Amino acid sequence: EKIGQMVDALDYLGLGDNTVVIYVADHGEQLGEKGLWYKCGFYDASTKIPFLVRWPGVTSPGSRFKRVTSLLDVVKTVLEGAGADSELCHGSSLLPLLSGEESDGGGEAICDYYAHGSIAPGRSIRQGRFKLNYYHGERPELFDLENDPEERRNVAGLHPEIVSERRGDVEAVLGQPLPGRMVEVCDPAPAPMTHWLEQRLRSN
Repeated sequence: EKIGQMVDALDYLGLGDNTVVIYVADHGEQLGEKGLWYKCGFYDASTKIPFLVRWPGVTSPGSRFKRVTSLLDVVKTVLEGAGADSELCHGSSLLPLLSGEESDGGGEAICDYYAHGSIAPGRSIRQGRFKLNYYHGERPELFDLENDPEERRNVAGLHPEIVSERRGDVEAVLGQPLPGRMVEVCDPAPAPMTHWLEQRLRSN
C-alpha cells in the first residue's frame, strides 16, 4: 500500500516516467520458523526478500519472474541502467530479464555468515531447485525447494553429486576450498570506517 502511494505521488508530480523505483530488503524476518529468530541462518525465511521494480520503458506491469537473484545482481542492474561502469561488480545485470529480452529461470545466489549468533562459518548457494547450506564442522544440508519449499527434509545423502557440484561452485567464487577462512567477512584488519572513527576521535 505504501509503495503504491509513493508511485502515485511520483505520477501526480509528473516524475513517474523518468523515475526507477526498486524495493528490496537486506534480509527476511525469520520470526520463529523452525524455532529460529532474526537473520542469522540460511533458511528461506531469513534469506528470501521482496524485490519489486517499476522501471519505465523496461518492466511491464504485473510481470513476475522465477529466476534466483541476489542483491549483487540488483547493484549491477542499477549501475548498468544508469550508464555507470559496472565491470568490477559481481553479480549479473537483470535488465535483459526485466525487459523480456532474456528468458526466465536459472540464476544463482550465494550467502555467507560468520557474525553474532553463529559458532562457525557458514555458506549457502541456491541454484535452480536446490539449495546447499554448509556449516564448518557440520553435515551439509541440501534442500529440494521445488518438492520441499519449507526446507524440512535434508536430501544431501540422496544427492551427493549435487552437494559436490554446488560446493565446487562456492569454492570457485571464493577462490579457496571449503572450509574457507572467511577472509571476506572476518578479516582482522580494521575496516575503513574504523580508521575514519579513530581519526575523528583523535581530531577532537
